[in-house]
Amino acid sequence: MKSRLNRSCLTAGVLIALSTAAQAADVTPSFKAPAAPTFSWTGCYFGGNAGGAFGRATYEDIQPNTSGFGLPQPLGAFDPNAVPAIVTGMTNTVSGAGFTGGGQFGCAYQAWSNFVFAWESDLAYTGLHGSFSESSVTATGAGFTSTQTFGNRALNTNRIRLGFVSGSWMFYITGGFAFADVNLTDQFIFTSRGGIAQGIPLTGVDTAAWAMGWTAGAGAEWMFDRNWSFKVEYLYADVGTISYIAQGNVPAASLAFIDVSHRLSENLARVGINYHFYY
Repeated sequence: MKSRLNRSCLTAGVLIALSTAAQAADVTPSFKAPAAPTFSWTGCYFGGNAGGAFGRATYEDIQPNTSGFGLPQPLGAFDPNAVPAIVTGMTNTVSGAGFTGGGQFGCAYQAWSNFVFAWESDLAYTGLHGSFSESSVTATGAGFTSTQTFGNRALNTNRIRLGFVSGSWMFYITGGFAFADVNLTDQFIFTSRGGIAQGIPLTGVDTAAWAMGWTAGAGAEWMFDRNWSFKVEYLYADVGTISYIAQGNVPAASLAFIDVSHRLSENLARVGINYHFYY
């Protein structure tokens, strides 16, 4: 009897062990991946940027003074027959390229999970400089040389940014106002048969400290840490038309002057890094 009881207990124990092992075999282990970090674009930020700039000055409105030509007094007004060649010789596009680098500051608000509304202001050095010189002859046989230069040392933009968030990336378009420290110079001189104005350099220099226009562009920004992001950006800036008079400082040729107008545009491609701090 005792032996039978022992065998029954042993059999029951084996069956329980086998059942437990079978149930354990049916259980598939599951591993939960760690949740991806979430970033917020709401807050303010500051940072730096660097890249390349390409500028173009278009000399688009040239008006030599013809009023007074033919008067008995030799005041140097331009012969109307000479004007077409002068206008053609001075209507040029002067280009230049350079390094750009500076800093930016802005504030952003992330709404409806995927949209970002932001304002940003930046100030950058732009080492742009270009020059052009040409010699020609008018229909009246007068020879002349014109020299034109442009430079842009600094650019400030104040822009709205509209972004769409995908994961840790934000893709955005941007636009607003642009202010540029522009330097423009024109010089015209008759080298032969220029009458009273021959040999007198007619020089014009822009006197506006800053020119104002507009800017627009697009970019992408990657939030690689809660407080740090990296961006790539393209901006186009048109700082408007700048006009002045090129003239000589000789009273006997007081009518020898030229109204000149220029338009300056810039293209900037740059990368940047921002540090974000939150409210």
